[in-house]
Order: sequence, then C-alpha cells, then structure tokens
Amino acid sequence: MCRPISAQFMTGGAVAMFELEQAEAGIRIVSEKHYRLVSPDQLTVTELEKYRSTTLDDEQMHCVAKPARRTTYHGGEDTMGKMRSQPAARVRVVYNEDFSTGPGAWTTGKAVEGGSWHRNIFGDRGEPTPLRWHKSGGRRGPFASTEPPWYFDDNHGEFMWLYLAFFVNRSSLIGLAGADLRNAEITLSLRGHRFQPKGTKLFFWVQGSPNREAPPEKGPLYNWALSSQPIVEELLDGRWHSRTITLTSDEGRWSSMGHLNGGLARKLRVIQSLSVLDGSLDAILDGGHVNFGFLLCGVDPNDPPTGRIDIEQVTIRARASRPR
Repeated sequence: MCRPISAQFMTGGAVAMFELEQAEAGIRIVSEKHYRLVSPDQLTVTELEKYRSTTLDDEQMHCVAKPARRTTYHGGEDTMGKMRSQPAARVRVVYNEDFSTGPGAWTTGKAVEGGSWHRNIFGDRGEPTPLRWHKSGGRRGPFASTEPPWYFDDNHGEFMWLYLAFFVNRSSLIGLAGADLRNAEITLSLRGHRFQPKGTKLFFWVQGSPNREAPPEKGPLYNWALSSQPIVEELLDGRWHSRTITLTSDEGRWSSMGHLNGGLARKLRVIQSLSVLDGSLDAILDGGHVNFGFLLCGVDPNDPPTGRIDIEQVTIRARASRPR
C-alpha cells in the first residue's frame, strides 16, 4: 500500500522524514523519524544487522542512514509551513589536518615528572605530548598515532577513569578559539593497530567555560564527554575507517564528567559534582571551549588497553560563523 511521505533537511546534516495523512483540518503527520545520511563504512555491524531485520511495520520508513536525535513536531499545515521556512544552515570545513608534515597541534597525555597536570593516585604528573608521527603507512602516506603508556587521569572518577588519547590542548592552536561548534561534524580517518580496548570506549570530549568573558585560567572549566557516539568497532579490525560524529548541544546525548581529586594524590575531594554542569554545554560549544579531543574511557588500571590508535585525518565542518 502506498503511503504519502515528505522530507525536511535540518541543521547539523540531519533529515526529518514524515508519513502523512489527509485529515479534516488538513495534512497531519502520522509518523516522524530523523536520520543522518552516512557512507556505508560508517554503519556499525550492529546497525546493519538491525536494518536487515527491521520490517516496514517496525520502522515505517527506511533509508541508508543513522537515526538522529528525535524532536517532536505537532502536525498540521501551520507546522509544515514553519518547517519549510527554516533556512538551511551553511556548513563549511573550518579545520582539516592530514598530518602530512607532522602531528600538528595534536597531543596525547603522558606521565611526565614535573608535568603541569596533577599528581595522580600512582604518583605521576602528566603533560600534553605531541603524537608520534609516521611518514608513511597510511592510506595516503603520513599519519599520527597514540599509544601506551598513557597518563592515568583520575580527576573524573565519578564519570570514568580515562586516558587522554589524542586532543588539541588549546582551540586557539588550530584557529578555532571562539568558534561555534554546535552541531559541528568531526570526521576521523583512523584505525586500531593491534589494539585491545579492554572494555574502554573512545569518546569525544570538550572542556570549557560557559562564561566566555573570563580567561581559562580563572576557571572553573567544565568537562563533557559525547558518550552517545562512542568509537569502538572501528578500532578492532586493523583497517582504516572513516567515522563522523556530530556535536549536538543536547545534554542528554553527553555525560558530564565532574571533577574529583583536585590535585591531591590518594585523597578524595569533590571539586565539581556531576550536576553542576547542567545547562553549560550549549555555551561551551558556542565558543566557550578551551580544548577538545578524544578520550579512552572506562580504564581498568589493572587491565589497561593495549596497542595503538592511528589517525590519518581530522576534518571539522561547522556552520558559517555569525556576528557576535
């Protein structure tokens, strides 16, 4: 049986699809689902199996896409008119690193005696250290990598114990200080090299302040992990994969990381509870970010992850800057 449908492009590269019906008051939305179009290699094995086994009655509408964040619209001609009138966001590449001449601004967290980071429960201080650079071996030649031993970060133990796998220590180092990263898309080309996650997951992470008028050193800085978009399976087979994540400002898709130790080894002091971050994410993504990157989260220090993570390219696409 034929069913009338319509589609609407949304900000952040999402597509809303609707099943419609004629009602007395006009056109009514019967079913709504949001998707983001992706290339086949960005779908996980679990997602492919789900799409293969889903029937029309289960899902109503199919496309080669990943479900996006659900937003509810109430039906009727008025609503559809408002949706059509929304201008499409202009998205452009605001940053690209292909590691052709070195690791660039990308670093990893290493234990360094005399480092600027707090002394952790193992007595180690930490410091950002440039990624290891490889002149060849990637799909296009050069790439960078991160590998153990990593600095054990116990500052966010109420969330998870973690390693700072690869990150940019200051947004300004790549020309993105003050940039609006809400709904930005970050595409990685990466692989695991003999990598054993040991239960860890790779999450995007951002640190910043909702008060952009205060310099970072005046604090406090809040930390968020994009826990709804983990990177795991792409690191298991030793092959290069492209993976795109979207920096939605919906705090329900993130995990607040809190702040525990405060630099006191073997002592516990709560500096920031998990709930104190509530309501801060939008402003942090909208120019309040100080640094960001990717964390290996869920570390068991008695059985840590092993192997290497290789990164061949990092591309960030964001909507065109608006006057502030």
